[in-house]
Amino acid sequence: MESLLAKIFQLYGLRDLKVLEKVTKGFLSENYTLTDGDKKYFLKKYRFDNEKRIREIHSAKKYFADGGIPVILPICSRNGASFFANEGNYYALFPFVYGRQIEKNMHTKQSIDALGIILGLIHSRGKESDLKIDDFFKPWSKEESLNKIIAIEKKIKETNLTTDFDKIAWQTIALKKQ
Repeated sequence: MESLLAKIFQLYGLRDLKVLEKVTKGFLSENYTLTDGDKKYFLKKYRFDNEKRIREIHSAKKYFADGGIPVILPICSRNGASFFANEGNYYALFPFVYGRQIEKNMHTKQSIDALGIILGLIHSRGKESDLKIDDFFKPWSKEESLNKIIAIEKKIKETNLTTDFDKIAWQTIALKKQ
């Protein structure tokens, strides 16, 4: 971690940077909150090592932000780069955003309306895009999906549906199978 903090100092000039904590929430990620005493930052470690893919992601973020979509953009280093490499991994430094996530079943009409508006803006802006981004989606296979669902069903049955989560998982997988 010391070499990573030294790299951030070199690139961003943040002298007294310290790790506050490793972020424990998130999907397939290893991220950190950092501070220099006065300010907090969010450090994202990308889970893949494809520099071209990171450039595509960052260009898409900028494209949507330029179109008025509220996107949190990475902080550019002193040399203008939006991400950097360190010891075989890629990282991006972001401003820390204070906010809250609305929990399931706690949405108001106002929050649902706002979500719909933003979703519409995202789709409209995306339709106009001429960004050159490689498509990483593989074709859907009905047989492969059904085999995976059957394997998941077996695992869920082994729990005897003892928790609310097990029951929700069972209902969800039944809908996917249907």
